Amino acid sequence: MTRLIFSLLLFTLTYQATHTFAAFRWCVISDLEMQKCQDMKASFRHNQVGTIDCVRGTSTSDCMSKIHSQLADIVTLDGGDVYIAGSQYNMVPIVAENYGLDFGASYYAVALVRNDSQLSLKDLKGAKSCHTGIGKTAGWNIPVSYLIEQQFMRPQNCNIPLSVGNYFSKSCAPGALSSKYNPYGNNPSNLCALCVGDASGKNKCARDSSERYYGYAGAFRCLQEAAGDVAFVKQSTVFDYDKQNSSYYRLLCKDGTKAMPADYKKCNLAKVPAHAVMISAKTNKTMRQQLINMLMSAQNIFNQNATFQLFNSSKYQVSGRTGADLIFKDNTKRLDGLGTNSTYVTYLGAEYVAALATIHSCPKPLRICAVSSAENKKCLAMKAAVKKHPVLFPFIECVEGQSSLDCMQKINRNLADVIDLDTSDIFVGGEMYNLKPIMAENYGQGSGVTYYAVAVARKQSSTISLKNMRGAKSCHTGINKTAGWNIPVGLLLSKNIMPRKRSCDVAYNVGSFFEASCAPGALSAEYNPIGDNPSNLCSLCVGDSNGKNKCARNSNERYYNYAGAFRCLAEKAGDVAFIKHLTVNENTNGKNTASWASNLKSDDFELLCEDGSRKPVTQYTQCNLARVPSHAIVTSSLRSSTNQIAYKNLLQRMQGIFGTVGTDKSFKMFSSKDYTSTSGNAGKDLLFKDSTIQLEPLDSAATYKSYLGNNFLGALNATNYCKSSALMTAKISFGIPALLVVLNFLISSLMVRN
Repeated sequence: MTRLIFSLLLFTLTYQATHTFAAFRWCVISDLEMQKCQDMKASFRHNQVGTIDCVRGTSTSDCMSKIHSQLADIVTLDGGDVYIAGSQYNMVPIVAENYGLDFGASYYAVALVRNDSQLSLKDLKGAKSCHTGIGKTAGWNIPVSYLIEQQFMRPQNCNIPLSVGNYFSKSCAPGALSSKYNPYGNNPSNLCALCVGDASGKNKCARDSSERYYGYAGAFRCLQEAAGDVAFVKQSTVFDYDKQNSSYYRLLCKDGTKAMPADYKKCNLAKVPAHAVMISAKTNKTMRQQLINMLMSAQNIFNQNATFQLFNSSKYQVSGRTGADLIFKDNTKRLDGLGTNSTYVTYLGAEYVAALATIHSCPKPLRICAVSSAENKKCLAMKAAVKKHPVLFPFIECVEGQSSLDCMQKINRNLADVIDLDTSDIFVGGEMYNLKPIMAENYGQGSGVTYYAVAVARKQSSTISLKNMRGAKSCHTGINKTAGWNIPVGLLLSKNIMPRKRSCDVAYNVGSFFEASCAPGALSAEYNPIGDNPSNLCSLCVGDSNGKNKCARNSNERYYNYAGAFRCLAEKAGDVAFIKHLTVNENTNGKNTASWASNLKSDDFELLCEDGSRKPVTQYTQCNLARVPSHAIVTSSLRSSTNQIAYKNLLQRMQGIFGTVGTDKSFKMFSSKDYTSTSGNAGKDLLFKDSTIQLEPLDSAATYKSYLGNNFLGALNATNYCKSSALMTAKISFGIPALLVVLNFLISSLMVRN
């Protein structure tokens, strides 16, 4: 144990020395940017400005995801991406580009045409358009929001790309067909019809410099080469790339007139914030200031007279392409520090955020995360059912995760939107992944959005009681589940019924207390990251009908969850099952027609009470381990209020149609028996608990802590499952705080033992 502690301590200190105070990792999105970043890295080191590393991302959204996942630290983004980074990836701006004009760290978005054009802003329908990139500020967000606000462009089915594609005859909007901006594959292909790709014809419509019509230079080139009729760029673009011929172009003004490019202050679409350097909001203020200081020093050293120039990209080439606006815009004159308290909202300003709200106001399809093949089957059936009802909007998409933890990570990384979790997983989701509950399951019978955790034994096993359980065989819904693990284990530990042989190793204590168990997930990487959980925690598990997926924390394990834990008891594998109060009733007296349950009688089972007595399974209000909050639908707290409301409204309308008293019986929201696993097992509690009567919307201000309540949070603390949870946390996040938590627990454990 001592050796383990000092090994972890050495690793932590080494990691902290080589990462936290060493290289800041800059994320770049093209080979050209990587070339410049490597030069910047060498120049910074040579001049002792600071230390950076270069991380290759595939796109700006990939860089945001990398920063959010702690795989990178810094990226430079335009205003539209600043909004996405702040609202979806919890990032903040620290430095802004200043273009040396009299309006500070901002610029004007303009619509540019050739001087012989007959177009005006009000009659662009049917024209050919050149955009810097989908989701970009001057090239997309500002012009599109303006055309919609003026009712020149009509939004169609809340689908902005579709609206743009139907408004313009052809476009080059780089990125419009990429998976990030076209996740459902329904963006119109004409949004990329004018794009040309690189010199070899590859990378057509890529949202990076490999597309020759990408960015300001690219959109202007699209107009210059007469591919498009109008280019949406910034006020300096024509002077940056064709100053001698600037008189060949005109700006389109809001009043329907045209103006010379130099008159951009009177003739523009909007004044918007400049591009900004962004980092994770989790970065402490000391490190934020270190980054600001590093960049302030760099701009003074790497000016126009230096070998490496911060604001010049012309020396970098790939496959005959010359770089432009790499990492920083080439027309940047200086960088302005924004301080350590800046947020994306304060930086962008109310006017621009309002313009972006026009673009982002329509909720995208609700992505439900499923944790098994059977759940995914039910999700796909639900998706098809929803599409048949025009009143159900937004549509549903299905994302398959490997486990509830994987789904939490996917929601946190904006790869999914919602999942139904039990209370212990809600705690993990809130603590680790910034998730919040938005709707809770109601199981009827006057219990509201709560249920009772109970211990059940066969009536004939009369020697088993809650006070006489040592050496028994136990059936659990899953490791770290509420009714199946945290509540019973916490009670047994707090009552000193289960000895604390290792004060901070709950899995070891459970394995030592019971002769054998099925606690699905107990040996998985997520819940056993260092491989020291006792193997007998899975010895009763059976896997699927082929013997595979043994002890998996999903429905592929036949003894998983409430019905599975009860089946473990009913088939006499175990002596006691830790489940919820409705489980016996749901699976006996003919209510479950599966072969293992069809002949079971509820009278053959009894509840084990805290005082050591037994009671019939109907008396759960007097004989239970705890009353706890029910399972709940969770989403990321970073999702906009518009999206959260849309999710709740959709689920409420769905249960009105497909719920317990729904009008459409072709799909049953709270029934799973029709969806089998890969091994042929009938489904149970898929996506939602089958015992759900209805979903109850929660207050928009609800957090995981307010939903779980002080009593439940106190019970979690009482279980003192510090080792397994702390190591799981470190496994997931790879962060210094998590590793320090592990060390604290391990050191305290050693001190107690010694």
